[in-house]
Amino acid sequence: MSWYEIKGKVLTSAGTSGTVTLPSGARILQIQFVGGTCVLPTGDGTTTQTITGVTGQWFSMTEHHMSRIVQGTGTQLQLVFSGTSSYFVEYVGAAGSS
Repeated sequence: MSWYEIKGKVLTSAGTSGTVTLPSGARILQIQFVGGTCVLPTGDGTTTQTITGVTGQWFSMTEHHMSRIVQGTGTQLQLVFSGTSSYFVEYVGAAGSS
């Protein structure tokens, strides 16, 4: 399966430091940020991971084929950007949502 085969509406979020809360079942297509850290769910519904960016340089993670599906509640649905100067997230809403 490629990302363009995923059914649903493509949504985006952007800003500086902050938290992006996704709906359960959403598929993350890409995450980009400059500096600071990004805490993101691993997709298993129980754990998170932290990526540390380089000051003044874009970090880019693109889920080319099997996009990351977020599930669970609370922090399992959040991308938390701390100390970043800019971020961009692209995702597909949960199946059946608009």
